[in-house]
Amino acid sequence: MQVDMKVETREAAGKGVARTLRQQGKIPGVLYGQGECISLTIDPAEIRKVLHSEPLRGSDGQADPSPRAGGRH
Repeated sequence: MQVDMKVETREAAGKGVARTLRQQGKIPGVLYGQGECISLTIDPAEIRKVLHSEPLRGSDGQADPSPRAGGRH
């Protein structure tokens, strides 16, 4: 599944920075991959757009209500 949303990259990282972003109403995030980590700032409106767009579906196109491995039941 691919999700497109606008995010901002940021240089500052850490608990204090994340706390400040949350107080400003933004969502701190980290993108992990290929030995590199990128700190991000996400506008909550972007998350809402994704959540309220199409139903989230599994790779076969069907809704997947089953709990994920290692998740809560």
